[in-house]
Amino acid sequence: MIRPFGTYTASSALEDEQVRVQVFIANIDGEPEPSTEIVELAWVGSDVGRNNGLSVGSVFAEQVIPDLIEEGMIVPDERQDLWND
Repeated sequence: MIRPFGTYTASSALEDEQVRVQVFIANIDGEPEPSTEIVELAWVGSDVGRNNGLSVGSVFAEQVIPDLIEEGMIVPDERQDLWND
């Protein structure tokens, strides 16, 4: 089952435009695997960008991940604030 989670808008880091991101939540059976156009998958938590080699765009760091934490879908990393790296 796929359901909408939210629509987010933020300034583009590379251009003088707005970026609009639609986020969906999906329940799946089994383990997801990369295929076709998807080269790699990674589990992202509140520690994204710190000590794990992953980085995400500002719309995710500043809006989507905090909303996922608020909804209890991601457990917050108590060691450090996500936005003060």
